[in-house]
Amino acid sequence: RGRHAFGGSNPLTKALVVTQFAASIVLVAGALIMHQQLRHIQTADLGYDPDNVLVVHSNGKDGRELVQHLRQTVGRRADVAGVAAVSFSMNRGLDHRGWVGNGEELHAYVYNMEPEALDLLDVELIAGRGLDARLASDSIGAALINEAFAADLGFTTDDAVGQKIPGYGRGRDTYIIGVVRDLNFRSLRHGVEPMMIVQDPDDGMHYSLLRIAPSSTGPVIAELTDAWASFAPDIPLEYTFLDDDVALEYRNDQRWGSVVRYAALLAILIACMGLFGLAALTVSRRTKEIGVRKVLGASVANVLALIARDFVILVAIAAAIAAPVAYIALNGWLEGFAYHITPSIGVFVIAGATVLAVAMITVSVHSIRAATANPVDALRYE
Repeated sequence: RGRHAFGGSNPLTKALVVTQFAASIVLVAGALIMHQQLRHIQTADLGYDPDNVLVVHSNGKDGRELVQHLRQTVGRRADVAGVAAVSFSMNRGLDHRGWVGNGEELHAYVYNMEPEALDLLDVELIAGRGLDARLASDSIGAALINEAFAADLGFTTDDAVGQKIPGYGRGRDTYIIGVVRDLNFRSLRHGVEPMMIVQDPDDGMHYSLLRIAPSSTGPVIAELTDAWASFAPDIPLEYTFLDDDVALEYRNDQRWGSVVRYAALLAILIACMGLFGLAALTVSRRTKEIGVRKVLGASVANVLALIARDFVILVAIAAAIAAPVAYIALNGWLEGFAYHITPSIGVFVIAGATVLAVAMITVSVHSIRAATANPVDALRYE
């Protein structure tokens, strides 16, 4: 009705363009940061090797009997490097215990493991010795602890060996025989926590671990299926791969990463659709001006710069608004991880440059058409 003029000079139009592109930049930066963080997690050193390790759930059966059966069947294969029983596999169940020692409250995650499990998982022993199934004393009062637990107890790594764990034990003292490197036995959202590894005949074993050759997955699983069928024919076999169990901890984060990527693409598409129409209006309003400039010797590049300048300014304003918003939001997400990357300014530069490049391509469609048109037609334009 002539009351409102939509175009590059209209404040509402400018506000909409800035808002759309600010949202696009935030989402592009978010997609980049989430990808970097998930990649950081996937390549992080966990303190053990989860690759090519099969995790077999005992499913209510005696875990010690199961592991002996697996050693006599699947374990005889040349492509099976080791078999061991554990109370809980990494990222599959926890035994968190607390007690009072020397008047202080102590706590640790306790894993009951056969001695072979440490070699199977490639856990590094940094002081003392490992558990020995041949020593009766290792089954009634010996423990391996990690560096974090040694620090909690007030010991250095070397001094901890031979020390008694205050207040811990079922009517008997428990001594530290070795210290292992800190393990990330939980999600990397958590920091390293005190951990103790024991060989306790009174504690159950709920999982069996098998390290297999990468190229032998199919044959080993086929033999494992037969071995289980002869051990527990009425119970279904349940197994996973340890690296899959680790990855499962971050499934929701990976889903959110996918959502943000698609949202970023959609936001850019919507913003560019609006920009495409806005550029058409701008070119239409300045058709005669473009014709005059062409007659006076303006090049195609000059006309492109003339039309694109205002849009570049709007995208630059959007980037200035989006960068701090994205930084605050992404830092909040990253703080949920004990181990996380630090967002660099380069990410926001890339996000802004990507959105700007897409915007300029969109604007150029109309700009090039106007710049290469016959100036006589432009001067006659009404």
